[in-house]
Amino acid sequence: MPTRPITMGLIAAGTTALMVATGATASATDGSARTTISPAFERVIGKKGHAGLYAWGMATGKDGNILIGDYWNYRVQKYSPSGASLGTVINNSGNGSNQYYTPYGLGVDPRNGDIYMADTDRYQIDVYSAGGSYLRSWGGKGAGAGKFLYPSRVVVSSTGTVYTADTWDHNVVVSTTSGAEQRVIGGFGTTNGKFRSPHGLALDAQDNLYVVDAGNWRVQVFDKNGNFLRKFGTKGSGLGQFQGDMRGIAINKARGWVYVVDGEGNKVQRFDLNGKPLNKWGSQGYGPGQFADGGREATVDNAGNLWVADMPNFRVQKFSPTGKFLAAYPNTPQPPPLGGFNAPRGVAVAKDGTVGVSDTYNWRIETFTATGNPIKQWGKRGRGPYQFNYA
Repeated sequence: MPTRPITMGLIAAGTTALMVATGATASATDGSARTTISPAFERVIGKKGHAGLYAWGMATGKDGNILIGDYWNYRVQKYSPSGASLGTVINNSGNGSNQYYTPYGLGVDPRNGDIYMADTDRYQIDVYSAGGSYLRSWGGKGAGAGKFLYPSRVVVSSTGTVYTADTWDHNVVVSTTSGAEQRVIGGFGTTNGKFRSPHGLALDAQDNLYVVDAGNWRVQVFDKNGNFLRKFGTKGSGLGQFQGDMRGIAINKARGWVYVVDGEGNKVQRFDLNGKPLNKWGSQGYGPGQFADGGREATVDNAGNLWVADMPNFRVQKFSPTGKFLAAYPNTPQPPPLGGFNAPRGVAVAKDGTVGVSDTYNWRIETFTATGNPIKQWGKRGRGPYQFNYA
């Protein structure tokens, strides 16, 4: 059977840019699926274009500064209590034995300031000094002793006990600061002491452990020996209720208040230590006190103010102890630049040569001319028109 040459163009999405090839020739034999393509490189469209901050993990350092897990920038940033950027304290992302992939949950040893990182994608806990020097790691993928399926949050008690929420294994692993496992709290279930996808962790002044039991729409409290004490919260949208995807919890130890971040409800709720609801605030949106797609982790600074990671808005927000909006940082917003990418996934070309690209982790669509000049962008993280979960 005869063959026919086909002239075609090719656009391939990389992690931070697009490769454009033209003048390619494909040979196809009728009735056969075999093709031979020899693309010729022509140009690159786009470049790395991350926001200045993708806030997820939060913790307060021993020095009183705020630590922020900058998720898609693969680093931990530090801010002063007044919101001044103090630079990057940990920047060690990679595939080496002494490296992490993405910083997720953050915790601090109150005795020496060591920083504990829940390295979810590598199924381990990483430990750094307060100054950012790598110290040690433990874990690995698995459901047995010393292993994790999804270590999402970590906190350290005043005596050096480490608690890790293993969300997909539905438990909290208790270990020493060197990683020696002591016991496991929980297991899958709905009864007292059992969990469905535990997320946030926090400790009160007596080292009682508060666990966000997200799949059961509640918070459970345990003593330092792992004994169940009490629970609070139910499913719903009223005061004292949770809508779901509860991602963070923080405790104001001086005042005895518990803050729970309800991602599904785009709100924060304040309780006393016994679970009595006091007030709530927040809504879906992009203005002061609003959350694009729910807050992430939270922390209380030494003045009692609450900081909440607002990742899809590329910021953290600071609230007074009772929930009044105070500020958002960075002070000058640093959204992803037009023409840049954070993991482009989808590509389409219009008849006039306009190129459309889904910029997945920036939650937007961008368009370019055929020669690669950026035209416009649209989209945000959210659930409404022209909004995306991931583009």
